[in-house]
Amino acid sequence: MNDSTRPAPRTSDAPRVLHLRSADGTELAADELGGRAPALLFLHGLASKRIGEKSTSLLEFARRQNQRLLRLDFRGHGQSAGKLEDLALSDLIADARTGLDHLGRAIVVGSSLGGLVGAWLAATEPQRVLGLVLIAPAFGFLRRMAARPRVNGRVLIESPWVRVELKERVLDDAQAWPERELGKRLTVPVLLVHGACDDVVPVADSEHVFASIPHAHKELWVVPDGDHRLAAHIELVWPMMTRLVVDAAPRH
Repeated sequence: MNDSTRPAPRTSDAPRVLHLRSADGTELAADELGGRAPALLFLHGLASKRIGEKSTSLLEFARRQNQRLLRLDFRGHGQSAGKLEDLALSDLIADARTGLDHLGRAIVVGSSLGGLVGAWLAATEPQRVLGLVLIAPAFGFLRRMAARPRVNGRVLIESPWVRVELKERVLDDAQAWPERELGKRLTVPVLLVHGACDDVVPVADSEHVFASIPHAHKELWVVPDGDHRLAAHIELVWPMMTRLVVDAAPRH
């Protein structure tokens, strides 16, 4: 039985834990807060998980608004199956699509790598993604990965949060998702937030993609003192999301 056919729980309840399966059978941990449409789908960043500062802030906002929310752990993250070293953009997009399948239609909120995944989900599912909120999206992913050092033939990613050696297939797979086409394919309302002081993903990458989005229902907020995490500014994002994205989204 598809969980999306069951009545949504009251928003006063704690989110219920779900176990979804991606297209290749990978089990994904998720949780859902019941509420009204349009639903929200939260996608976290690399080496993060579904329960974190941003998703908790969004969950509390959704609770106040009586709005349905699903957040999931990508494969290789949190409580989901898989290994981080096997990360591939196609697989992450498939995982995000699994969350969208559960909800039917949703506004997608993506942070960092989750923002890149969410943008591609919106580009490939324009009838089901009702709007897009991108928080420091990881545009330029392929370029940065290609420039990373190699260890035993693998791509080394090292930061204060993670050290992982990704298989070379990560770069091969990313070639199938040419970023030069991405902005042109976005047809839904878009809110893009990026810190001017982001030292992980240059703000210029977001500005470039934003400029290529062909429609006018879009907004870019470059936070003057914002870093990659944007933790100090996240509470300001949700009212902007409501104004630009939620209010423009269909309720059915």
